[in-house]
Amino acid sequence: VEAFGEVNEANSIKNAENWTARARYDRIQTGNWYWGGGASAQQDLFADLDLRTSIGPYVGRKFFTDPVFALEAETGLAYITEDFISAEDREYLGSTWDVRMQSNYLGGDSRLYIDHKGIWNLDEASNIVLNTTFGLAFPLLYGVEASAELVLDLNTGAVEGTEELDQTYRIRVGYA
Repeated sequence: VEAFGEVNEANSIKNAENWTARARYDRIQTGNWYWGGGASAQQDLFADLDLRTSIGPYVGRKFFTDPVFALEAETGLAYITEDFISAEDREYLGSTWDVRMQSNYLGGDSRLYIDHKGIWNLDEASNIVLNTTFGLAFPLLYGVEASAELVLDLNTGAVEGTEELDQTYRIRVGYA
């Protein structure tokens, strides 16, 4: 389970207000293969998105599990609904993927990571949502970690009048 959000302003003008919540269940099969199901909800008021929900199954594989380089990827199908504030709502079947890479190459229990998620609208092939996070995390105390991240969100099916690409620099504190 994970949840995060962003509220931001520059020069006393609000320029970001969004949140995302995800829940998943993985079932390990043979070796490095697994399958599972996931659900998510997302709101981004500056992208005219009142609520995007997604639910569906996936299959994944851990390709490398060494601490110096770990890589896992999964693909699946999801039923997606997008409720917009002013634009016409959409619902569709989507192809989903998730790629996670991490490395402890820098040492000191620090971790470099990339987390990339995608949704491809199977009804409208030109509509793709990509969420990519590049980060450096390091432990603080008692399982609490801090990280610096660059987050790129691309939506080729963005509502007219909104940006297709959103980039965010953030400092994150989490518990593992």
